[in-house]
Amino acid sequence: MRHADLLAGTATTDLDHSRRAFGRYYTPPAVAARLAEDVAAAVDWNSGQTIRCIDPFCGDGRLVTEVLRNSHGRMPSPTRWQVWLYDLDPQATKDAGEAVSAVADELGLSCEIHSGVADAFSLLPESGGGFDIVVTNPPWEALKPDQREMGAMSDVDRQAYLQAMRGYDSMLATKLPWSQPERKFSGWGTNLSRCGLELALRLCRAGSGVCGIVLPASAMNDQSSARLRRWMFEHHDVHRIAHYPAEAKLFAGVDQPFVTVLARAESRRSEAVLDRYQTDGSLSDSSTISLTSASLGGLGYRVPCDIPGRLMQLLMKWQDMPALGNLEGSDREALWMGRELDETGYAQFTGPDGTVPFIKGRMIGRYATPRGSDLFITDAHARLPESVGHARVTWRDVSRRSQRRRVQATMIPADMVTGNSLHVAYFRDDDESRLLALLALLNSMPVELQVRSGLGTGHVSLGVVRSVKVPGLDDPVAIAILASLARQALDGDAHAITRIEATVAELYGLDSDATSDIERFFLDPYARG
Repeated sequence: MRHADLLAGTATTDLDHSRRAFGRYYTPPAVAARLAEDVAAAVDWNSGQTIRCIDPFCGDGRLVTEVLRNSHGRMPSPTRWQVWLYDLDPQATKDAGEAVSAVADELGLSCEIHSGVADAFSLLPESGGGFDIVVTNPPWEALKPDQREMGAMSDVDRQAYLQAMRGYDSMLATKLPWSQPERKFSGWGTNLSRCGLELALRLCRAGSGVCGIVLPASAMNDQSSARLRRWMFEHHDVHRIAHYPAEAKLFAGVDQPFVTVLARAESRRSEAVLDRYQTDGSLSDSSTISLTSASLGGLGYRVPCDIPGRLMQLLMKWQDMPALGNLEGSDREALWMGRELDETGYAQFTGPDGTVPFIKGRMIGRYATPRGSDLFITDAHARLPESVGHARVTWRDVSRRSQRRRVQATMIPADMVTGNSLHVAYFRDDDESRLLALLALLNSMPVELQVRSGLGTGHVSLGVVRSVKVPGLDDPVAIAILASLARQALDGDAHAITRIEATVAELYGLDSDATSDIERFFLDPYARG
């Protein structure tokens, strides 16, 4: 890990460096204990007299010690343990070895410990590891140059750093092909948590090995990890997924949702348990979710762990409906979606006077006239996109995860231009009724649910919006009803918004119970029941 060695000399503090370069965020004790209990319950303790266990990113060894404690009383006697512990932090590796040894002595276990300062990714055996238990919390870092640290490097060190990182990235792509993203931007895009998931599964003994792993929640849901999830679900038996919200703040210094995954290295099963925990760490709900190829394939192999299992079943039920992206094309009646002007340095081409208003995301709200639009394009030679000549639906690109409604959409007329903090959509034939119907659908609860299920960040990804299922846009009666109601909503009629929700619910085949479930989820995502 030569690039990390070069980084060590420039980090502002030892803690800053170890967290950024090595992903040093130790698993919260309660989470470690819960995951270890699940792992111990899944192991076939009668498969042999020796248990081979590894944590390739061991930290202080807490995951392995918890597994040892939870195995007590389950194992036939005598059972011999062989434990491997690896980490890039020398002190952590030493602490882990001592902790595992102490717990083994406490429990009277015969335990042979192999520990060392090493990069587990580089040690991946070509034929797999043959371990009975793999339990780990891999680094969560994205592999890309750190501009903050590079600024303190000499030109020579900077070039060496980039070259070493590219070489490391190439090694990971070769050894762990499934964890590579679908696309890389500027040559970067490898995420070490995804690599850690593939490594952990590959280290399991074929047919019986058990894997317990801690990951950022986005690993289960983002578009770039679809290949990895498909490989995992089609070739492994995923037993349980547990989701913890960002608001729980269980990791010191990390404010993001995370999951634990329990899997076995054997043929897949058709369902798994999804546990969702509340912000106080207590269990919110537990449900069984479908893992069939048909159900997962329709969702792009996404598992939106932050929504209850009963709502996930609705997403699967809608998979035969047309996706919004399918309406895009070059035909006269086709839909166009995208973004318009780059807002970078917008002060250089906008001002208080002009004829073409410039609209930013903060000026947009649901069914609301753009507010605060006191900016105009001042560059007479500015090349405006073709979309400016059409009335459009527009919605914010940036929307906080904590917002009750993340899709914030409204209509804007032709001859306004938007910045790239907004997305826009229009029909090429300027069919106003279809456009108003689309607005009603985008602001509805079923679309909001779908969008939430696909988002892992504060951005309302256009790719996710393209994937939502939208019934009714080929039905003249539905279009007429939705268009009329959307006009009223744009005029400030709150009752019309309520009627839109009822009409859209009918199009999606929702009964009153399902509609109430979605409403309750939006009001309190972690309410029990």
